[in-house]
Amino acid sequence: MRRVARLGLIVLIVGCGESEGALDAATSRDASALDAAHLDASVRDAATSDAPTIDAPADDAPLDVCEDGARVWLELERIAPIARDTDDYRAPTSAARDAIGDAVTAIAEARFDDARSAASAASYVLCRGEGDEAELVVLRPSAPETGHATLVIDTRDDARPLILEAPHPIWDADTEAESAAIFARTGARAVLVAGTHRCGSDRASGCDGTADACGPDAPVRESDMAHATDSIFHAAHVALAAAYPTALVVGVHGMSEAGISVSDGTSRDTGETSAVARFARALHARFPTESITTCNDFGDPDVPRDARLCGTTDAQGRHLNGAPDACVDAAGSASGRFLHLEQNARFRPEESDAIADALLEAIE
Repeated sequence: MRRVARLGLIVLIVGCGESEGALDAATSRDASALDAAHLDASVRDAATSDAPTIDAPADDAPLDVCEDGARVWLELERIAPIARDTDDYRAPTSAARDAIGDAVTAIAEARFDDARSAASAASYVLCRGEGDEAELVVLRPSAPETGHATLVIDTRDDARPLILEAPHPIWDADTEAESAAIFARTGARAVLVAGTHRCGSDRASGCDGTADACGPDAPVRESDMAHATDSIFHAAHVALAAAYPTALVVGVHGMSEAGISVSDGTSRDTGETSAVARFARALHARFPTESITTCNDFGDPDVPRDARLCGTTDAQGRHLNGAPDACVDAAGSASGRFLHLEQNARFRPEESDAIADALLEAIE
């Protein structure tokens, strides 16, 4: 009988691009926004207390062992993302999105027969690692080059309440490798990586904003996972957030500017004990000569306010911050469940350990 933790801390690793100067545009059309009342204190409590567990059904058949292991499926070569300007990406059906949500929920509840059935309905496969990866469950497309996301969940009771999401592989170079590295170092709950370049479709998402990644003042595309909710990526994100309701989502992006910028998905002031304030201070302590700034002022001169790519239109951030429609509605306030991290290429993935440690300091 397996016992699987129900709590989690989500970290979103998003790419905004080396040459991107426009604000992120949220393309999420998910209307089921999370309750914005989850505060930073509850996140800290989840990180330091035992997570409630649920028994797995005794008659569930064991999962197949993943070919070549579990973590290997987070490598770019295995993900085989759709390239930019190919127009090869196609948004999934609503039935497929629902099935992925059901699969994630079933994994979190250790209902692996149900998870297998739901995954198959979305043309996904489910497998587990072995040896020191035995508690890792992989949910991935059954065929390569679909453009859809790959998810790995650590089912240990004591997995860290931390989930990493990388919506922009390729465009924000090495963010998927950084996600995997932080996942391993922290013993995080899960990691989610997109399966397409953000410009892998010619079709606009219809959501707020523009993204220079696909051309000057170009509208965000439906292949931009940080700005599309009609996607497997966002469906998995929503299900993870619901399954682990005290989760903190950190969007880690790549930027061409020097240093690191962090935010809670808004540009509003925050308290000195908030997750974004603790994270910013932890980064400054590790990189004292770098430009570490925040979009949320908390009165620390060592970490000045500077509105550098604040993620206010990020779909997953808007969702967690309680926007009625994450695609077109701005969040009214920060829930304390989302962090947005922008970083220069020099940090990715060379400084993954230091950034992982700063994240742990932020939640403890």
